[in-house]
Amino acid sequence: MPSTEVAASSREGQINRSYYGGIEMTSWWLSFVANHANIGVCIVDAEDIGGAVRRAAELGINPGGQVMGWPMPDDAEDLQRFPKNALLTPERMKEAGYLRLKDVDGETRKYIEDQAHGACGPCNESN
Repeated sequence: MPSTEVAASSREGQINRSYYGGIEMTSWWLSFVANHANIGVCIVDAEDIGGAVRRAAELGINPGGQVMGWPMPDDAEDLQRFPKNALLTPERMKEAGYLRLKDVDGETRKYIEDQAHGACGPCNESN
């Protein structure tokens, strides 16, 4: 299981979906961790978590390490607040007021934990 230090924000509503070549795509929030510290976050569109991790690697925005990701709701402020297909630094996330998952309480934490998919470092490196 990946480390619990990930960037987190409030997520409510329906999952954000789009279509590409007839394939249903979802916006995925990916948080990368190495040595128990967040090393970056990105938002990418993909069919599933494996595709999201591969897409981040194809774009050169997968910094390695463990990854945890979850599908984003349509009304997620992050879809307007942050660019897709770009690596967001831990410093930028901290400036934006994001918390580590272990510091998030209540419904937001439950949503993230219920929706999260993870990959260990070696699994991420093989994508």
